[in-house]
Amino acid sequence: MVVGGHFFASRGVYFSTMTAANHQQLQGSINVTPLIDVLLVLLITFMLITPLTPKGIDALAPEQAPAFQQPRDPVVLQIARDGTLRLNGRIVARTELPSVLRAAYADRQEKTLFVDAPKDLEYRAIMTVIDEVRGSDPGIRFAVLK
Repeated sequence: MVVGGHFFASRGVYFSTMTAANHQQLQGSINVTPLIDVLLVLLITFMLITPLTPKGIDALAPEQAPAFQQPRDPVVLQIARDGTLRLNGRIVARTELPSVLRAAYADRQEKTLFVDAPKDLEYRAIMTVIDEVRGSDPGIRFAVLK
């Protein structure tokens, strides 16, 4: 259908006919009114749905922390040059060392033994004592005091 020099092919799309030296050209253009209608319907739909969506985050409440325990005095094993052992200042015989350490760590969760020895003491003497302690309780960790 031709109206005023424009050829309407279908609803919303029309082609303009121009005559220049007996050549006809077709120009296409889109009617954006239906597109805007669809976008407005989608906009209104999302505006209505948005308040219905749940807000917030599902989170688990943390469990109650264990009761705070006061830090306890560290367990220090001193090795003298003559081979004498002192556990927290008290002289201990090598044969009594495993039982005394078990008693010292009976009510402690953290089992760290601080080893204090003179710098000029042989490495073998220190490692012998550490091996004896490790044999009595393999869960004990060691720290060397300088």
